[in-house]
Amino acid sequence: MNKIQKLSFILSIVALIISLITLIMLLSK
Repeated sequence: MNKIQKLSFILSIVALIISLITLIMLLSK
């Protein structure tokens, strides 16, 4: 895997974690 593929993979994981945290925060209100 080259550097750009690895970077986009990490960014997609970070975006997924952020959306999960946002969903949990919205549900716990």
